[in-house]
Amino acid sequence: MSARMVAGAYLPGGSVAAREGGMLNLHEPGVVRRFLDALPDGVRDAARGDGPRPSASRETELDGWPLFDALTAAAHG
Repeated sequence: MSARMVAGAYLPGGSVAAREGGMLNLHEPGVVRRFLDALPDGVRDAARGDGPRPSASRETELDGWPLFDALTAAAHG
């Protein structure tokens, strides 16, 4: 299991990082947009309000760490 870190005592506000490498600051322009662009099509469409919606709620919970890994790998690759 990899160690994940979020902003606090050792990282600037808005930062997320992994022990294996890679750091993103969610306060920097364009970073959150890159996360949204990396979402699978069906999830992205539901978040925009396009396509099928769950009957009770449009709320969806996702694990963002795989997206973090992909974005930091692309930035350093």
